[in-house]
Amino acid sequence: MKAKKLFMMGSMAVMGIAFTSCSKDLTVDAEAVAQAAVNQVRSEYESNFVKKYGEIDPEMTWDYTTMNPISSLGSSASAATTRATRAGNPTMTKGNDIIIQSNVLSWVTTNLKAGSNNYLKGSPFYMEVPGNSFTIVPIFQGQAGYYWQLCMHVDGISNDKVIWEKYDIEYKNYESDRNYKKPTNTGMTDGNSKPVYEVKSHTYTFNNYPENARMYFYLRVWDNENDYKNWKNGYKWKVVGHQYVSLDPRILTSLNYQMLALKGIQIPAALANEYTAENVTFIGCEDAEITSTGDRDYEDLVFMMYGKPAPPITHVDVETVTAGKRYLIEDLGATNDFDFNDVVVDVVEEYKNQIYYNIAANGQKVFDHKTEIDGSRKQKAIIRAMGGTRDFTLTIGNKSWTKSENGYASTDMLNTGWNGTEIEENKVLAEFDVTGWIPANNNISINVERQGNSTGFYTITFPKKGDVPMIVATDITPLTPWQSEKQSVPGWWYTEE
Repeated sequence: MKAKKLFMMGSMAVMGIAFTSCSKDLTVDAEAVAQAAVNQVRSEYESNFVKKYGEIDPEMTWDYTTMNPISSLGSSASAATTRATRAGNPTMTKGNDIIIQSNVLSWVTTNLKAGSNNYLKGSPFYMEVPGNSFTIVPIFQGQAGYYWQLCMHVDGISNDKVIWEKYDIEYKNYESDRNYKKPTNTGMTDGNSKPVYEVKSHTYTFNNYPENARMYFYLRVWDNENDYKNWKNGYKWKVVGHQYVSLDPRILTSLNYQMLALKGIQIPAALANEYTAENVTFIGCEDAEITSTGDRDYEDLVFMMYGKPAPPITHVDVETVTAGKRYLIEDLGATNDFDFNDVVVDVVEEYKNQIYYNIAANGQKVFDHKTEIDGSRKQKAIIRAMGGTRDFTLTIGNKSWTKSENGYASTDMLNTGWNGTEIEENKVLAEFDVTGWIPANNNISINVERQGNSTGFYTITFPKKGDVPMIVATDITPLTPWQSEKQSVPGWWYTEE
């Protein structure tokens, strides 16, 4: 018998029935008798299974799953990787002052309003070093309570560059202002209460960096300027209450939504004669972790990059991926019962990927690659049906769950169509977190209470290739329903059509 190709295919781990005693008082003879009884029941079950479904191919497996993931983001196309060209003597040169005029600053304050969630105004990103020089210019500082440094990392270069330190920019609120001034924690606009007429900033030009090398930006963030100064002077700790707190900065990167490459920018007049929108990029930054206290206004600091061409942007996004298996289990309660609904349990795994993509000339996203986010993988089990009348302990990976210890009687028959009741496919009889489940190994087992005069449990594990199954794995999506009570699984599940 071969697996039905149109259904699913997979590999399986172990099936067997082993004796596990719950009592230390059993004698060796009683143990042997009990084990012999289990072996006899197993033999009858296997014989009846073969009579009903036919001889089993030695290569037959009982994992029909595809484990096709369900993702929150679609992706297509793949990008070839490019080797970075070795750098000559990479340099960062501070240039002359540049004036950013009111039309650009009005665009910034209109599109990145302080205190608003501006998350959709751009995309997280990394860049690749172009074959030409490129320039970075700070253009705006908003409300920013923390103290920060803007830094640039390039793969293959040992020393990251500090480009911008808080307050290292000057501005005027009105045309009539005689002098430029430094921003405060309330920013250049005093919390949107004033316009910004003009900004005077510096240019920083980068030469001879390794072409095609990945580059990204990050903020070093301290709670305040005093913490920064102490850290700079070599201090490692500060005392808060009765505890020592590290003075090391928090690192917030352009890879994880702390910075956005902004859309629809206004090009400064100083660049308009020489550069187009394709050569200029605005970056908005959030100085608080967006997963905690960040307001996601991305106006804490805004800087500009330009070049011919500008460093190509690869945008980053995050997808949530869900995949799982449905296990249909027979508990050996009867040797001619093949409804596989004594336990029906879905095991689901969820994790997050960072998605990297490029923007094509027509504005469409083009997939580049994805990487799993460390620590994001979670697993859970959902019991959908329990058709057996014996107590059991289900073990999935490192987690065990016992029927009688979770509000159910051993004899409860639930969600299997017993006495004409309707099966609810989305019914949740129990839900619990799981760790250590390895989908490819199907490391699931069930200890089932014996019947009759013998005490203790016997263990059912996932079947080996070619064995008679008492556990079968199927896909959850598309939905695989289970059988009503005493309705055997149809033969086409196990045979080719």
